[in-house]
Formats: sequence, C-alpha cells, structure tokens
Amino acid sequence: MFKSKSIGMPRRLGAAVATLALAGTGLFAGAGSAAAGTNGQQLSFSSSFVDKVYACGNNQNGVRVCSGWRDVSSPNWTDIHGYWWKGAVDIAGLKNGVNYVYGATCYVPEKQSGDWFFCNTGGKI
Repeated sequence: MFKSKSIGMPRRLGAAVATLALAGTGLFAGAGSAAAGTNGQQLSFSSSFVDKVYACGNNQNGVRVCSGWRDVSSPNWTDIHGYWWKGAVDIAGLKNGVNYVYGATCYVPEKQSGDWFFCNTGGKI
C-alpha cells in the first residue's frame, strides 16, 4: 500500500511538471512573433518582371545579412522568410536570360504593429 502511494505521487508530479512546461513553451512561442514587430520586420516586396531576388540589410541585431538568391514566388509580392530586417534593405532582381541585375532599396521600419513590411519597389524589380 505504501509503494503505490509513492509511485502515484511522482507520476502526478511528473504530469503537473509536463503540463507547466508545455504551457510555458506556448507563452514563449507567442512572445516571439509579437516581439518581432518591435525590432525588425519580415519583408515582402512587389516584383514585376524578375525571376530571382536577393536582399541584403541589417537584421534585428544590427548585423548585415543577405538572403541569397531566391526564386520569385508570385508575380505581385515576394516574401523573404527567415530574416527580421530593419533600416535600408537593398534588393536585387535577376531576369533569367538577361545579364542585368535590377535593384531597389526598401526602408524597413524598426517598429510597427505587424511583423511584415510590404515594400513597393515602384516597378524597379
């Protein structure tokens, strides 16, 4: 009888700890995207005639990063996932079969209410 109580207590304690750990993980995951809107944005920009794009600029830590060449996902808006940009971001576009690189600069705000900044390149890319 004593053994079953000592076994049951650690199981209940383990379940409680696991529940609290999962709840804590959810809180931290939620804070990540909300905090991102206050220190850099993900970038989406208009592209009208290029097939590949490349972006370079400062991330949320003030470190210059570059995305590498990526295929244009849409004729209207192209998203660069995985970076939190702020300040001047240089965007280059390449049209397949043409040896010319098109360029534009987006000025991404450090803070805004959302996590995405939509940059209109004015038909330059």
